[in-house]
Amino acid sequence: MDISKALIVDDMHINRIILSSLLASEGVMSDQASTGMECVELCRRNEYSLILLDHRMPDMDGVDTLLELKKVFEEKRKSVPVICHTIEEGRKNINLYRAAGFTDVLIKPVDPKELAGIVLKYIPDNDKNEHLKLENKEKKETHEKDELDKLPIWLKTVPHIDLVSGIDKCETADDYMDALYIFVSSIEKKSSDIESLCENDKLELYGIKLHSLKSVAGLIGARHLSAFASELELAAREKNRLFIKHETPLILKEYRSFKELLAPLLVSEPGRISGLNEKLRKKKEAPDISHNILFIRNADNIVTRGLTKALGDSGYNIIDVPDEPAGIITRKHMADIILYCPGGSDSSGIRMTMNFLDELFRDEDKMVCLAGDSADINDALSASAVKTPFVYPRPVDNEKFIQDMGHIVRMQKELKCRKKIYITDDDEDYRAIVEKWLSDDHSVNGFSNTSDTLAAIGTLRPDLLLLDYELPDGNGYELMKQLHASPATANIPVIFLTGKNDREHVYKILGCRPDGYLLKNIEKDVLLSAIRKFFRERIYDFL
Repeated sequence: MDISKALIVDDMHINRIILSSLLASEGVMSDQASTGMECVELCRRNEYSLILLDHRMPDMDGVDTLLELKKVFEEKRKSVPVICHTIEEGRKNINLYRAAGFTDVLIKPVDPKELAGIVLKYIPDNDKNEHLKLENKEKKETHEKDELDKLPIWLKTVPHIDLVSGIDKCETADDYMDALYIFVSSIEKKSSDIESLCENDKLELYGIKLHSLKSVAGLIGARHLSAFASELELAAREKNRLFIKHETPLILKEYRSFKELLAPLLVSEPGRISGLNEKLRKKKEAPDISHNILFIRNADNIVTRGLTKALGDSGYNIIDVPDEPAGIITRKHMADIILYCPGGSDSSGIRMTMNFLDELFRDEDKMVCLAGDSADINDALSASAVKTPFVYPRPVDNEKFIQDMGHIVRMQKELKCRKKIYITDDDEDYRAIVEKWLSDDHSVNGFSNTSDTLAAIGTLRPDLLLLDYELPDGNGYELMKQLHASPATANIPVIFLTGKNDREHVYKILGCRPDGYLLKNIEKDVLLSAIRKFFRERIYDFL
């Protein structure tokens, strides 16, 4: 196996998203299945290094699925570790699961460290994998160096800030400088608020402010300050007044010291904050490629000629591409629809092309369609982790084919249109940073409480709501329940973007089935990727 890949099997979409993100952070690609039957079929067609299998599923439970998988593995003469992931109640049955044949057990919600241990233990590193890891590491180090070189020299002498960590989370030097500016601009106000809440013994609000400080300090690489804030947030939850009274002056002294340490930023770039408020920067008009078709074919036959005529008669522009990666790469920007006719290649050549198209499909929102002989199409599908619903075995129904092309064009336009995203978070600093990250590609509005959010939704519904858990006039869980209870707002998708990752809060939130669950310490590129993937999958769900 060239690249390690896992299969995630769970009937809850949110669980699959979380596990996929955690695996990706460990450098492991993954496919997903929602039922036991789908899992077995994927294992017949594909090769996996690891399978994460939910115990409780509606059609076949985990044990029944495992028994079917063993038959598949026997036929292939191989062994694949199958990990049972189940709820906390299943902890007492761990020995039972192992006796049933599971290799190991993970308890939901999965602890990232435990999952990392599973990956390390059960996915062997082959030479190709090691080479890819080394290559990715070198790319990351090069990117870090390039971005660090863009930072002002004075900043590199500032103590108590891990610049590499800040660049990792913010991705670019410019975004990191924006985050620093937001951080330092609010120090006086936030520290005064924390001081007042401590003096007046308002522990709940005190804890929220410390939670906010923890998130933003972690984002800019002020690790010690972030860890200190985390200790005091916990103390507020536990009502440890003695510890809070003693430690609050110390954290405020450390926090306020950053105003002096980062003073050159306020002097050298006084206009940066006004630039942040101009979130919607106009982008260059991209050429309309909606009616372009990237046509990959090795042969000129009745199928390809028929498709060419049907497309031409319907106003589509055909871009012929040779069946090899270099040609596809140089022309990939010219179309969003790829039509692949695998005829004329042997099975290994078809699989190689399809594997390449898989990566293109995942990373760049290209829609892949297949046409040709059934045997060639089956070879292509057997190599693909992505299920394309647009498959046309010969004899091709050209009328249906053209109807489908029109549907894909409309779908791709919907995918590219500017989405409205609301962010509800009382942490003004963190909200401003995330708004800036998202505003290049989306229309973003931020709110600090549930009342303002509901008022805005009543005026203009968003395409997505990013929601924190703790809010000054309630909590995100109750707001989500309120939205789900009304027919007018029940379909508004909600992704939690919060610092709450303890089992109690995670289970409570997941019980209301949000559309996603992301932690605030997430890096910029991971957040943008998760949002992009959400909108893409939401479109494909309607196919």
